[in-house]
Amino acid sequence: MTPETEAERAERHAASLKAYRALVDPANPPKKPFLLEHHFFSDDAGDVTGLTHALEEQKYHIDTFAYNPDDPARTWAVVAVKIDLLEERRILALSDELDALARQYDCNYDGWLTRVE
Repeated sequence: MTPETEAERAERHAASLKAYRALVDPANPPKKPFLLEHHFFSDDAGDVTGLTHALEEQKYHIDTFAYNPDDPARTWAVVAVKIDLLEERRILALSDELDALARQYDCNYDGWLTRVE
């Protein structure tokens, strides 16, 4: 897979910041960690098994490992979960790390989500 461009990185960061700021007040982030879901997808050319093994080595739990042959662009879907701090800089760093990891396996990092109550 091709390396991420600066424009793609800026777009990914903007989406992460928008989601983060919709959940919490950036000036007053939560002090406790949250369960974060990280979403990945790939077509048949990606090494989804390699990606899931790499995620597990980094202590992520694979919540979803699904196959959908009806969607050629997103044939494989993976959701990896891990408890982490919900803090703006941490979210951006995780996004960078997981996007780079996904690209190593010709997969796509589709972002994160969590539930804040």
